[in-house]
Amino acid sequence: MEGAQENPAESSSSVPGSQEPTGSARGPEVLPPKESEGCARPLEAAPKKLCGYLSKFGGKGPIRGWKSRWFFYDERRCHLYYSRTAQDANPLDSIDLSSAVFDCKADAEEGTFEIKTPSRTITLKAATKQVMLYWLQQLQMKRWEFHNSPPAPPAAPDAALAGNGPALHLELEQEEMELEEFLCPVKTPTGLVGVAAALQPVPAMALGLQNISLKHLGTEIQNTVYNIRGNKQTQGTGHRPPGEDSPLSEEPQREEHPSAPDLRTPGKDPADSPKPIPKSSLTTNLIQKAKRQSNTFPLFTEGLTRHRTTQEKVLALEQQVLMLTEELKAQKELVKILHKALEAAQQEKRVSSAYLAAAEDKDRLELVRHKVRQIMELGRRVEALEQERESLVQTASLREQQVQELQQHVQLLMDKNQAKQQVICKLSEKVTQDFMHPPHRPPAPPEAADRDLLSQQEKMEHLKDDMEAYRTQNRFLNSEIHQVTKIWRKVAEKEKALLTKCAYLQAKNCQVESKYLAGLRRLQEATGVEAGECSELLRQLIQEALQWDAGEASADSIVLSPISEYDEYGFLTVPNYEVEDLRLLAKIQALEVHSHHLLAHEAMERPLRERWAALGELAPSAELKQLMRAGVPHDHRPRVWKWLVRLRVRHLQAPGRYQELLSQGQACKHPAARQIELDLNRTFPNNKHFTCPTSSFPDKLRRVLLAFSWQNPTIGYCQGLNRLAAIALLVLDEEESAFWCLVAIVETIMPADYYSKTLLASQVDQRVLQDLLSEKLPKLMAHLGQCHVDLSFITFNWLLVVFADSLISNILLQVWDAFLYEGTKVVFRYALAIFKYNEEEILRLQDGLEIYQYLRFFTKTICNSRKLRSIAFNDMNPFPMKQLRQLRTAHRERLEAELHELEQLKMSWHPQYRSSKFRHVFGKPASKENCYDSVPITRSVHDNHFCAVNPHFIAVVTECAGGGAFLVIPLHQTGKLDPHYPKVCGHRGNVLDVKWNPFNDFEIASCSEDATIKIWDIPKQLLAKNLTAYKKELVGHARRVGLVEWHPTAANILFSSGYDYKVMVWNLDTKEPVIMSPVKTINCHQDVILSMSFNTNGSLLATACKDRKIRVLDPRAEAVLQEANYKGHRANKVLFLGNLKKLLSTGTSRWNNRQMALWDQDDLSVPLTEEDLDGSSGVLFPFYDADTNMLYVVGKGDGNIRYYEVSADKPHLSYLTEYRSYNPQKGIGVMPKRGLDVSSCEIFRFYKLITTKSLVEPVSMIVPRRSESYQEDIYPPTAGAQPSLTAREWLSGMNKEPVLMSLRPGSELLSPRPLPPERSLSNLMAPTSPGLFNPSENLVAEGGQRPFSLLEEKAPRWAAEHRLEEKKTWLTNGFDIFECPPPKTENELLQMFYRQQEEIRRLRELVTQREVQAKQLELEIKNLRMSSGRL
Repeated sequence: MEGAQENPAESSSSVPGSQEPTGSARGPEVLPPKESEGCARPLEAAPKKLCGYLSKFGGKGPIRGWKSRWFFYDERRCHLYYSRTAQDANPLDSIDLSSAVFDCKADAEEGTFEIKTPSRTITLKAATKQVMLYWLQQLQMKRWEFHNSPPAPPAAPDAALAGNGPALHLELEQEEMELEEFLCPVKTPTGLVGVAAALQPVPAMALGLQNISLKHLGTEIQNTVYNIRGNKQTQGTGHRPPGEDSPLSEEPQREEHPSAPDLRTPGKDPADSPKPIPKSSLTTNLIQKAKRQSNTFPLFTEGLTRHRTTQEKVLALEQQVLMLTEELKAQKELVKILHKALEAAQQEKRVSSAYLAAAEDKDRLELVRHKVRQIMELGRRVEALEQERESLVQTASLREQQVQELQQHVQLLMDKNQAKQQVICKLSEKVTQDFMHPPHRPPAPPEAADRDLLSQQEKMEHLKDDMEAYRTQNRFLNSEIHQVTKIWRKVAEKEKALLTKCAYLQAKNCQVESKYLAGLRRLQEATGVEAGECSELLRQLIQEALQWDAGEASADSIVLSPISEYDEYGFLTVPNYEVEDLRLLAKIQALEVHSHHLLAHEAMERPLRERWAALGELAPSAELKQLMRAGVPHDHRPRVWKWLVRLRVRHLQAPGRYQELLSQGQACKHPAARQIELDLNRTFPNNKHFTCPTSSFPDKLRRVLLAFSWQNPTIGYCQGLNRLAAIALLVLDEEESAFWCLVAIVETIMPADYYSKTLLASQVDQRVLQDLLSEKLPKLMAHLGQCHVDLSFITFNWLLVVFADSLISNILLQVWDAFLYEGTKVVFRYALAIFKYNEEEILRLQDGLEIYQYLRFFTKTICNSRKLRSIAFNDMNPFPMKQLRQLRTAHRERLEAELHELEQLKMSWHPQYRSSKFRHVFGKPASKENCYDSVPITRSVHDNHFCAVNPHFIAVVTECAGGGAFLVIPLHQTGKLDPHYPKVCGHRGNVLDVKWNPFNDFEIASCSEDATIKIWDIPKQLLAKNLTAYKKELVGHARRVGLVEWHPTAANILFSSGYDYKVMVWNLDTKEPVIMSPVKTINCHQDVILSMSFNTNGSLLATACKDRKIRVLDPRAEAVLQEANYKGHRANKVLFLGNLKKLLSTGTSRWNNRQMALWDQDDLSVPLTEEDLDGSSGVLFPFYDADTNMLYVVGKGDGNIRYYEVSADKPHLSYLTEYRSYNPQKGIGVMPKRGLDVSSCEIFRFYKLITTKSLVEPVSMIVPRRSESYQEDIYPPTAGAQPSLTAREWLSGMNKEPVLMSLRPGSELLSPRPLPPERSLSNLMAPTSPGLFNPSENLVAEGGQRPFSLLEEKAPRWAAEHRLEEKKTWLTNGFDIFECPPPKTENELLQMFYRQQEEIRRLRELVTQREVQAKQLELEIKNLRMSSGRL
């Protein structure tokens, strides 16, 4: 418990016995007599040990106070160790003097001083002031020696010290001379410090327990045991000289001081007087100055206040007495407060002890209740004090009023005082006269006068002592400040040198690491696929290298500037690419950039920062131009950019203009607002400021772009402006400044029409860049021309967004610095420099496709900004602006002529109008109440539909604890789904795909990551609990199963594909619940199968594989009929287009754009046509309606649905239009044609899975028709719910077209709508919707076929039409009042109300249309009458 302010972390710094410093508590080391003299020794002599007894203030509670401790200094570590006695084996603790400061206070107790370290303050007390000053001076010198001593290597410390000895001695002599100017050296106190002090008895304490350190009780016990053992050995072997070391401590001392004499030789008494030795002139001077001291405090001057009169001295002493009295009162108050705190702590301790000592819970509960009562009492006291405070506040306000009144009264008194001033002057004159001529008084007694004189003299002596004490304290503190300042400067210089060295070493480390990664990559490329174990080892080494971070290598290592995840502007330092090679290249490039930055920090960046700091007010000049080209430092960049922008837009800038544009945008929505909103999420996906959901940057960017669209309505918004504004926001951080920066770039720096709809100036600059490349880099352009590479695909985006997406952030901002100052010429310089930088790499590539792939990312490999800048501004010279203007003018005229000619060609060509009945198809989303809300959609990232629909149910893949599951929801059960809705769960892994049986609406197949396929029978009643019992289980795949497909014409034939690269054909026409082997296994794929599709009769199967190949298979023969290996199209999904004998595939192009390709079924060598859609990354799901020849393309993550009309003749794909929505879909489901609403001319229906809202939204594709009758032309016969083949027939080789059915109501029995069953009491209590089906209807026959009623088959047609008309009379907006019970709850009543409102609105629109038609007919009749009258 010693040291109230001691840090426990430093307590562990006690040295062990084997490494204990010389002079430690194992016993004082007795030096030869020549070395026992004080500090007045020559520097060449052996160093004297600093040790002795001091009192240390510490402890807690009753034992807090002064404790006697033996202190000794360790020169190697600059630590001051202390123990209880000089004979203790282990020190109690140590004080680190390397970062400590020393202090002594004149008003403190005699001999008291402080050692302050960063973690604690230690208060020590010496026997006398002289001892205190000696310790302080010696500690200062020891600290200075430690900071000036060079770090010696562990192998030969003595040799290192010997080599640096003269320089070190010279520095110490200079330091002694400087310290002598502040405070003269203090003579060494005899017997109180040094080894001789160890022979003195231990200072006695008032209490024996008080001197024991309870905090280091273990060390105390060890020292006691060691002392007892030493005493026993001394009694057994004879007495040794006092203070002699034990044998255990001899070896370290001999090792450290081999030249010390043997202390155990007889006749060597440590107490003998030392022999005189010759002293240097410096030491002699110090001793003479010390001997001239007349009292304890040296260099005290006298007579400083002798010129004062006695009265002045008395007044000064009285004031000092008053001050000391007030200070004494304050100390007494503090003691009282501490006593109260101690009593409260003791009371708390007694209560806690009673609580812990209570044997039963009742007693503890009573104590707790007592404590609660005390808390309540204290709360009441607090309330009372609060009331008292309020009353005091009121009293204070009253006092203020009284003070004002008193101030008025004082003013009156001041007036009176002026009147009395004259009287006082007269009295003063009279007093003066009386003083000059005093009246005769009897003299005072001599004894009283003597007493007054003695008291005044005594007070004067005390004042002199105080003055001298303060003067000594001032001199010591000045010397301390002087030495600490010098130490701080020296440490700062060392730190700077170490930082420079560490930066250099870290840069070399980054270079070595980048070379290591590059070597691994080249070794991996050279190894190839042949060496299995070697390639696996290389892959493991690459993963370890990518995951290793220098900042995590060692907790003790000093990492000055590690490669952080994000740079200072929020860009990812190492992008997380999916491809391992790209990740490896990104890591190599990050290491090289970091290495170049570290190496250039001292050589380039620091002088550059100094030049920028010395630069005053900004003004255009040649010096500023060079500084801008070298790059603006991060701290100065916002200020410089604002100045550059202000120079360019001062003729456009007006106060409040930005806010005016924002208010205009709020009042009226700009047409470009939707495109701006779409581009916000695409802006810098590798920057944390634009990807973090809580960041304010997207909102700022939105406002800046909207304001610019109103500022420049001619341009409005162009894709690419979002990145320009984003760069300005990242640097300037202010919306208005970023807005004007965007205005400066678009309207003043870039040429006109650069961001217009035609991008005319951008196209001109591409041609200008081609000419400049041919001039500056002819060899490269010739090579690119031979490979037929068009650079505009790469460079167009460079110039449009000023390299915002191409270069790494630190190089990009340097380009922008020069670009904002000099203009567009800088963009051309850097474009040429980029090609020059990588010219050799491009010339090595001989294939055009490889060159395109390299050009896509080669700008990210540029890491040496100095080299790139040198190429741009030195190697590309001469580069006159006049040449650039001439090239732009010539190419602009040429391009305008070409565009005019093209426009004339377009005007002269009159295409034949192609009529289509589906040109005006539109998508109609369902209303909110007709959607399926609160559906927990799966979070799986697989590219599947995750949804299956038939006329009765909708199945949605969801999540389930402990495995996979999916929901089966009745089609009419819309609205919010119950959170506890039952699931179909039986898989041990996540469900990846579900498909309904096309011939049985109550049977569904599911596949999962557990490598199984399960067939489920969905009951006709509502599910009351989770369905876990499956009908059949198919086990055959070795890895997870990703796709399942039912055969389109044969019953009970199921196809499945898994991650084992196999397609399996299953025959479900068996009674076995578990089928272990398929009937067919197609094993011709080299990678994962992404899609499967059948032709119309199911005789052919088309697959799209991850190896980028499309295959057409004969599933029964297990043979590949056709295979597409077209490199320009990477297919993800494939689809048979009915009987057109064509295939459609969706995927990506060689430039990573989403693309569709149409193929001939019999020739897959080259696609018939290709069409690029956009640059998004989501997978495209194609759906084909063979009845209408319409193709629907749905993108994962998109909100829109595109639809086309497919024809056998060119052009094969005719774009119709698209359905647009802001809600992106994760998956999609499609309703079969037999489940559509033919009364509303619905030709297709999607079910979108919207994960952001947990919503399933139906979207109907409707052909607008005025007539409400059945439209025969858009509803040809379609595939029905009856199979045309059995499983055995299909396996035997038979092929049949699907059984067709008509969608005309009444022509053939449609699947009836489900009726609610009779609900039991338990079902009435359930929170689900009304029941689904009546058990008496919708029976399913064996084999999945639905039976037909004989009466319905033989009934005449007029009876069916009569039933239909009768049914129509009870339908209201699709709501059958006989099928659903009347509303019982408020929610159902609201739904009924909304439906009626919708019906009323629809009827009103119909009435309005009828009125318009009637008026048109009236006008036609009138015109006919007029024409007939004329005739």
